[in-house]
Parts: sequence; C-alpha cells; structure tokens
Amino acid sequence: MFVWVILNYITTDQTIQEVESIQQIVGGEKKIVIVDNASPNNSGMKLTTYFQNSDIVEVIQNSSNEGFARGNNVGYRAALKYSPEFIVFLNNDILVSDRNFQKEVSRIHSKTNFDLFGPDIVGLSSDTHQNPKRPDATSNGRVSEQISKNQALLDHPLRLEVHAWLKSISFIRKPIQRLSRSHLDLRWKFPQENVVLHGSFFVVSRNMMDHFPKQIFFPETFFYFEMEILDLIRKQEGLKSYYSPEIQVEHLQNSSTKKSHTNDSERLRFQAREMVKSGKIFLRVQNRVGELHES
Repeated sequence: MFVWVILNYITTDQTIQEVESIQQIVGGEKKIVIVDNASPNNSGMKLTTYFQNSDIVEVIQNSSNEGFARGNNVGYRAALKYSPEFIVFLNNDILVSDRNFQKEVSRIHSKTNFDLFGPDIVGLSSDTHQNPKRPDATSNGRVSEQISKNQALLDHPLRLEVHAWLKSISFIRKPIQRLSRSHLDLRWKFPQENVVLHGSFFVVSRNMMDHFPKQIFFPETFFYFEMEILDLIRKQEGLKSYYSPEIQVEHLQNSSTKKSHTNDSERLRFQAREMVKSGKIFLRVQNRVGELHES
C-alpha cells in the first residue's frame, strides 16, 4: 500500500486535477491524504465536499496555515494509520505519467533498500533537473551566504524591486536558473546514494517511518531548508537517501506561492524573509547535530 500526501493552499482546482490524475494513471493499491493549510478562499471545505464520497481520498483541514513542514507532518501522521509500505509526498503541481510508478518504486527499494527516495524531477518552467538537490551535505558557509544575500534584499527595498523585476522576465530567469544548477547538469543522469533530495516529490519507506513515528519534518521551519534539515537528521539516524533517474516526474513549480503572492516584489519579499528564518534554524539544528557527534 502506498499513501500519497498532498499539501494544498488556495489552489483547489489544481489539487483536484492532481488527485484525479493519480487515481486515473497510477496503478496499484493507494490512499491519498490532502492537507489544506487553512486556505483563505475556502479551498479546504471545497475539497472536503468534492471528495466526501471517496474511499481513497481523505481531506484534512488545518485550522491555521502550518507551512510546509508542519503541514506535511499532519499528512504524515494521517498516512501512518494506513500502515503503508511507502508514503509519497508531492506538491500539487507535479505530473506523474508512469502507470507503473508504485511497482517501480517497490522494485528500486528491493534493490537498494533506501529509506528516502527521489526521482528525476524536471522543472518545466526553468527547464532544469531538480534532483539531486545537492550531491553533498549543505555547509554552514553556504547557508550563511544565503542568509546574508536574502537579508540584503530585505534591508534594501530598491534592490529587492529590481531583483523581482529581473526574475519576472523569462528570458533572463531561465538562463540564471540553469547556470545555478550547472554543476549538476550531468549528475542527474546517474543513480546516487545519500544526496540531498528535492522537497517537491519524494518517497519515504517503512524503515524510515519506524525511525520517525510522529513527524517526518523538523517542525520549526515554515518554508525552505526542510529537506536540508531532514538530510541532517537522516544521516544522524544512519538512514539512506537514494536518487534514481529511472523514474521521472514533471514539476510546474511554485504554483501556490505564485497564486498567494501575485505581486512579484511581495512574493520575493516573502521568499527572502522565510529563507532567512529557515536558514538560521538550519544552522541551529546543524550545530546541535554536530554537538551530539562530538559528545
């Protein structure tokens, strides 16, 4: 049994399309858990009504917007009650076209015994391969640099406005995104162990569920660095992540963020603010893990 966990915020129709696509295309026994993060447009109630007669779909309405980590933890706890072999976490803007997806995941697991799995994720708007997110551990220096860069945007509104404008122009944005992942251009073609995976789509195995009986994500972040922190904790627990290009999905990218922040500057300000907050949390968790290894 597979349980698919989908986090919803505002984008009702897209979540319905995602769920119906999974039901129609992906073969095998499954349940689907939708967690609505207190959408202000009544999306949670609409989804509850739409799927009220389904034996496969469960809709949970959070009373407040819990963000990515805590919202997915709610879905994770709901998924565990079905005693699944695997839990699939995915954004509602992911396209899965392989009918044998669940069989393929089971086959790869029997071969590799992974705890955390990520497929090839093709970002359609940026024309990039998003997995593996990083081939190595995320360093303090790299995160501190991200914090400084985003704090500078928040401290200088004009710089933020210009940056938002440049990001909104497709023929400028796409080459920059491709360049930022140029060091990974060929690595996506090969299977890899113990890499940092992308959070838009990943699979958790039974063994990892046994290690994490209450939550999969560190609950203090709202947006960003969730997978980097999960990677820290995974390594601390001696668990294996695995990336394979044998399975491919497509990612439309940032649909909920774009809909909830239609103004480019407002969206970038939100992203920068959350990047700074989550980066500081990552550094705190990393230091804590380091202290445990030293003791």
